[in-house]
Amino acid sequence: MLERRLWTAGLALGVVVGIVISTASGQTFRSDEDAPGAAVQAELAVDPLLEIRQHFIRELPPGWWASEPERFLGGYQVTVNIPSNWAGNPRSAVMDLCPPRQSPIWRSTDRVFIEPRFHNLSTAGFECRL
Repeated sequence: MLERRLWTAGLALGVVVGIVISTASGQTFRSDEDAPGAAVQAELAVDPLLEIRQHFIRELPPGWWASEPERFLGGYQVTVNIPSNWAGNPRSAVMDLCPPRQSPIWRSTDRVFIEPRFHNLSTAGFECRL
């Protein structure tokens, strides 16, 4: 009879411990989601290639187009293709395409190199820095 009571008490203790552990682990998971820093970390997670691509889609004049951004010397590089009927200095034109200081691009890099391509020739590029 004593053995049966011990076995029942051990089984009950095991069930209680199992419930406490599963509840505690569930609470830990929820507290991580609700932590004040979680929103900040999610906001800081930036896809630099996507941000750079979207920036140039918004900023390029009609008829101009940009290559896909690539990693380049610790930053990113974009080649901007300028139509042949355009008149002006290609390097000064791409200087105006630098992302603004408040752009999310600068959270993940500190340099974006823009290389103008005009009349199928690469000309002197410009490096945008934060």
